[in-house]
Amino acid sequence: MPGKPIAFLGAAHTLTPAGTGTGVLDRPAVGAGADSADGYPPIPINLVPEFDAAEQVGGRGLAAMDRTTLLALAAYRPLLVSVPEDTRHIAVVLGSSTGSISSSTEYSLETLRQEKPYLVRASLFPNSVMNCAASRVAIRHGVHGPNATLSTGSISFITGLKFALNLMRTGRATTAYVGAVEELRPQTAWGWYQRSSGSRRHGVGESAAAVEVTGTPGASTVASVLACLTSGGSAESVPARLRRATITALTRASRDTTAIRATSSCSSLGSMDSIPSGASIDLDPTWGELGSSTAALQLLRLIATWQGGPEETALIRTGDCDGNVGVIVLGGASR
Repeated sequence: MPGKPIAFLGAAHTLTPAGTGTGVLDRPAVGAGADSADGYPPIPINLVPEFDAAEQVGGRGLAAMDRTTLLALAAYRPLLVSVPEDTRHIAVVLGSSTGSISSSTEYSLETLRQEKPYLVRASLFPNSVMNCAASRVAIRHGVHGPNATLSTGSISFITGLKFALNLMRTGRATTAYVGAVEELRPQTAWGWYQRSSGSRRHGVGESAAAVEVTGTPGASTVASVLACLTSGGSAESVPARLRRATITALTRASRDTTAIRATSSCSSLGSMDSIPSGASIDLDPTWGELGSSTAALQLLRLIATWQGGPEETALIRTGDCDGNVGVIVLGGASR
């Protein structure tokens, strides 16, 4: 018998190189193939188009926030505009490669640029803390439950989902809003460019996404989570460990490979060898490398396309050049 769901996925919101909202997840990047800007490496640069913080975030104090925080606030805002009065059991969990590396760099450089006694601008400090974005999301919407940022490369969203599932399993949260954010700045673009061993043709992008995760199904439920697994190791063994992780996750979900109807995979990972994958529903390659938000967008892209029933199975699988791999096993929603 198929295993029971361990959580349910509901409303979601995204900001991507193709635009805003889950309705654009099957489209190419706006201005795909555009030349790099000044200060960036010689690769396409795919920003979130027409991002207007005043309109998409609103409120005061935006001038002191960095782009990572603004993107995260814009992704979570539609999901948190109406929360219960008691938010002690609502969690905000965010996946991020490093927080805002541009903010950390700018803050560090202040100590070198300023004259003695090296008085840096205090307004720069909050943005340099990795948990800044998740904290501001919770503060702005009055959420008093658990708040965390997870940083594990391209699988940061999957790690964040695991963390949220543990919060729900232990009674710390009944609902979690799990997301990921990756800003695009010269520092992050050069970092990816220098260490990328794959194709640089599609360049690098930025994005943010958030999804509601609950312990019981509701009117907004679009899919169920059957298993969630991550693993770390050497980069050379990523394909083999990803295959093992997939088999382990399917076993935990009590699902057979013959039930797989759809799969979303990181484009650099290749095939799953002999594991049936069903329909392939991947991100548009023109978006470029998306870092920690990759798996979140894979998940939402697949859900937006796949219309599976409760007995059917879909897979999200992601890995990176650091040797991290992650797998999510999904079941369809009852319709």
